[in-house]
Amino acid sequence: MTTIRHKALKPRIDRTNLKALAVRAGKPIFFDVNVRGEPAHKVQWFQKWKAEQKEVTENVINVDYNTKLDIKESVRAMTGTYRILATNEHGSDEAEVEITVLSAPG
Repeated sequence: MTTIRHKALKPRIDRTNLKALAVRAGKPIFFDVNVRGEPAHKVQWFQKWKAEQKEVTENVINVDYNTKLDIKESVRAMTGTYRILATNEHGSDEAEVEITVLSAPG
């Protein structure tokens, strides 16, 4: 009997769809990002603004080998650099994308 062995691969984020984005407040923000690697990985999104960084869990959809950031109505506070971190037992990969939400000053 032959045992099937799966390749062990560290995550690799596909950066094709990660282009800087500027939108008007109230407009949607959407990123659809594929992530390769074996076994399937854990993916997290973080928003960095000035010296702070916080994990983004709302509006994030994770399935095996894919992650999405799907914001229906953007607000100015969503401006910042978003970091995607993919990890599995063989390593990690991270990528960043800049999001700017434009609105009249408050």
